[in-house]
Amino acid sequence: MNDLEPTTARSLRALLATYSQHAFHVGALGAGAAMKLTNNVMLHMNHLIALEALRFARSQGIREQDALEVVGVSTGRGVRSCRTPSITPVC
Repeated sequence: MNDLEPTTARSLRALLATYSQHAFHVGALGAGAAMKLTNNVMLHMNHLIALEALRFARSQGIREQDALEVVGVSTGRGVRSCRTPSITPVC
């Protein structure tokens, strides 16, 4: 994510590719930082929801490992339920 001028972003694409698989021009100055914050909010909210869902499952007598096994092959599966050290991954 960057907020470089489009022509500058294009000329730096090779350099950006050395440390990132994806480079996006998202708008004017400051838009790159706003996009990074947007992404981080979504990441952490997804993590919070996964933890809350597991807490709900436990409150209903469902073991965390059982919940993760079901979620791992169901529509509730997400990156956070598969890559979070505090959640035992089953994915």
